[in-house]
Formats: sequence, structure tokens, C-alpha cells
Amino acid sequence: MTKKFEIIKTKDSSRRERHLIFGRYGTGKSTLAASVNDGKALFVCTENGLDEIDAESFPVCKNFNEVMDQLKYIYSGDLEHTTICIDTIGGIEQLSNKQVMVDYNLKSMSSLGYGEAYSLSLENMRKFINALGMINSKLNKRIILLGHSVIRTANDPGMPAYDVNTLACREKVNELMAAWADMISFLDTKKYISNEEGKFGASRVIASDGSTRILKCYKNSTSECKNRYGIVDDIEIPIVNGYQAIIDAIKAGRESLNNIKNEDPNKNDK
Repeated sequence: MTKKFEIIKTKDSSRRERHLIFGRYGTGKSTLAASVNDGKALFVCTENGLDEIDAESFPVCKNFNEVMDQLKYIYSGDLEHTTICIDTIGGIEQLSNKQVMVDYNLKSMSSLGYGEAYSLSLENMRKFINALGMINSKLNKRIILLGHSVIRTANDPGMPAYDVNTLACREKVNELMAAWADMISFLDTKKYISNEEGKFGASRVIASDGSTRILKCYKNSTSECKNRYGIVDDIEIPIVNGYQAIIDAIKAGRESLNNIKNEDPNKNDK
């Protein structure tokens, strides 16, 4: 007898986003995450960095088990917070690596066979991501992962190698984040280019940072980003209530995708 399967409707525009934000040190990632104004943000931290930010957090995690215990508490508790912020994903990866070394009595991550310890750590990271997924889907809490950026060389088939800003984690962890997140964004300040006259009539190009923060969340050649909402432009982040600009962009992107879906394919023939 053929087994029957339930057919479910997958679209759910009411679910809050799973958002990974990475960027250079000092660009205000934690401040941006704490600025959600549709509720409260709660931080799970691996480092001290919230002293000057008006936010709520658990004590800084000293090991990977404490991270998982805090996530279990969030899932089982009746918390009013709409947003769970992880600060930082690179710190979680380091705690995961240390947990493997403790669990297997290793002196270093290279003590086991080639890559084996990192494979064990990746399993920890999958458990971590699965826990966040449950919090997001069952409790409808927004998940914001914060991470630092690093410049790596990208090798796309048919193109010369080029430098790109990406999350400062191991490649397998980056791939795990990319598959899980609804939105991966690079936070940076707006760049300004000018020419400066040098000696003997020569000139050079000068690049400088402005005070305006820009969030890139679409596929581009300078940073490894993506989103599932149809956003194709930079998002300018204001100083106050910065995250609301992201929520507005997601709403507009969803509406645009719905308009395209509902558009009459024969209208140009009429």
C-alpha cells in the first residue's frame, strides 16, 4: 500500500527573518541588532561588547554547552523578546572547537585525523543552527547572527579571481550559514573616492569612509550576500531605529515579489 503524505503550504510571510549580518570591527553591528523596535532584543554573547548599548543579554557564554543551555531556556521559557541576537557567530565557532577538544581530550584541533576534529565541531554548529531554527519557526522570534568580516579570494568559473568580503568563519561553517539564513548582509560605511594631485603632475585615487552606514544584502561582486525577499538595492541604515529600515525593505521586497507573481502574463498582448 502506497504511503500517504500530507501536502503542506510552504509560504509563510508572517515568520520573522533569519538574518546574518557581518562586517568590519566598529561598524555598529550590535547597535543595529539592538535597535529592533517591534519588541525587545535578547543577546546570547560570546564576548563583552554591549557595555555602551541599551540591550538585554544572558551572561557571556564560557563554553559551547552554555550556549545550548541558553537556547534551550529561550525555547522553553515564555519570554517577551521578539528578537534573539547571537554575538558573535565566530565566537560560537571557537567555543564549538574548544568543546570538541575538551570532549575528546585533544591538545589541538589537528590532533585527530585530517579535518576530523573540525567535522565534529561542524556537527555542534548544526545542533546550534537547528536550535535557532526551532526558536524561529515555533516561537516566531527573529534571529540575528552577528559576525566579523574577512577578505578572501573568490574563484568563479569563467572569471578572473577577485577579492570579496565574507564571514570570518571556516568555509564549511559559512556554507551552513548560507543555506540556513533568509538574509546575509554586509554592513559597511559609504565610500567616497577622490583624486589627489601628487608630485610631477601625477595623481592618485583616495578612498575615504563617510558616516553613512550601508547594508548590502543582495548578490554582488564585493561581498558574499543574499536575501530571499527580492531586495536588489543597498539599505541605508539611520543612526536611530536602524533595524526598522531593514524590516521596511523586507516588507517592500515581499510586496514586489507578490506583485510580480500576480501580474497578468498576457497584459502586454492586450
